[in-house]
Amino acid sequence: MNEDRFAIAERHVGGVLQRSWVNAPRSLREVWEASAAHADRDYLVYEDERYTYREAHRIVGSLAAALADRFGLGRGDRFAVAMRNYPEWAFSFWAGMMLGAVAVPLNAWWSADELAFALDDSGCSVVLADGERLDRLGPVLAERPDVGVVAVRPGSLSDGPTGVPDGVTVDPDDDAVILYTSGTTGRPKGAVATHHNLCNALMNGEYLARSGKPRVTLLSFPLFHVAGLVSHLIPFTARGDKLVLMYRWDADRAVDLIEREGVTALSGVVTTTMELLERASARGVDLSSLKSLAAGASAVPPEFVRRVDRQFTTKVSPGNGYGLTETCGAMIGIAGAAYRDKPTSVGRPLSPLNEVRIVDEDGRDLPAGEVGEIWVKGPTVVRGYLNDDEATAASFTDGWFHTGDLGLLDEDGFLFVVDRLKDVVIRGGENVYAAEVEAVLFDHPDVVDVAVVGAPHDRLGEEVAAVVCRRPGSELGADELCRHAADRLAHFKVPSIVVFRDTPLPRNAAGKVVKRALRAELQTPAVPSP
Repeated sequence: MNEDRFAIAERHVGGVLQRSWVNAPRSLREVWEASAAHADRDYLVYEDERYTYREAHRIVGSLAAALADRFGLGRGDRFAVAMRNYPEWAFSFWAGMMLGAVAVPLNAWWSADELAFALDDSGCSVVLADGERLDRLGPVLAERPDVGVVAVRPGSLSDGPTGVPDGVTVDPDDDAVILYTSGTTGRPKGAVATHHNLCNALMNGEYLARSGKPRVTLLSFPLFHVAGLVSHLIPFTARGDKLVLMYRWDADRAVDLIEREGVTALSGVVTTTMELLERASARGVDLSSLKSLAAGASAVPPEFVRRVDRQFTTKVSPGNGYGLTETCGAMIGIAGAAYRDKPTSVGRPLSPLNEVRIVDEDGRDLPAGEVGEIWVKGPTVVRGYLNDDEATAASFTDGWFHTGDLGLLDEDGFLFVVDRLKDVVIRGGENVYAAEVEAVLFDHPDVVDVAVVGAPHDRLGEEVAAVVCRRPGSELGADELCRHAADRLAHFKVPSIVVFRDTPLPRNAAGKVVKRALRAELQTPAVPSP
């Protein structure tokens, strides 16, 4: 490893002195410009389409010029990307980075109301979207005639003049991406990541790399998710690696693509990785190109490590990690022999810049082995939440981010996540916040009390369960209540389990629902959806 390449220095960021990589790129614009050196390598593969870095640069240059010319998009302006994992997602993102604009990835599963909120909250002036999202956004955009629209599939990114206006500069502390993450208030919060944050996240990955060999990944995470964008698209682009995209996750198709494209690495939620292992085993395919298989975004059972070793006899390195949208992805990680030794741990800091603490309710450090809230610090921690000073002040202290998760550190410095302070249900890697769902269910006239918790599910990890007290005499059923929720929420947030009870919800002396009692009643794993 070139130690000069990984020199560290302190700098003030947002009034906080923190350590950063001296040789990190100054901006994502620099990252994209440097990737032109990989001209003839495969960059993106989607179905039967294949784009080299040279072809991608032509498309991105043309799109950047069009966005600047047609919409005046430039430094600091915000643009939304709302689509499936099409190649155009990457082209749209990098075109905006070339202009110094701020990307706002929109969750492709969101309802029209959720998409509208994010557009208004972020102040986007342009939306690049696929046909499915445009159908959903039709009424929303009709009420916002000042928002420009670029359509893809159907629609295309047509060729035209390339290049960007002269004099475009991007500074490390400029905002780069606004990633929305749900909060306990019931509305998503926009975590604002700067170029400094994201380029340091990129360097963290480079610090871990021990080989310069080209990598090939099959992308199972959506690109609007921090794992898809920050952990995959950006670093793989920087290294000149290949990304294989899918219309939607399908384990059989994934097996075929791994074999066809020589995929060397795959990361996903537990559901994804376990389904892949099952299908490969059932078909007798050895996935000989695969070198690493990582699971994350939700609790990973120890069986994952054992299953990887049984199927691949240690030639494939199992991995896990811990991070959040607010930390630009994983800050803690574990792989290989260490993971086999500690299969319930999420690991140690991924670089010397990352720090982790376990604190009590007063923010005081706890000794090894004691459970408290996990706080993390490093140059990848975002600068705060958009338009929400109160939430920012509550969650960030002198560069430390309060994760809201409970965990402990062992004597070797390995982190174990044991519970969550936040009422979040992690369904197949997607966060569902109880307060948001409860607020929608409470709006039904026959609901007098409700609590939302996670119920175990053998494929998804958790399912959304609602425990409901009905108005006396009401005949409200689960189907009607779920239809009510589906009108307001993305489908993955709609309860799949509804339990009606005739007695009041259990509450403590402060009047708060004792959710651990409700979870105990729902401990039998739900039957997988067909």
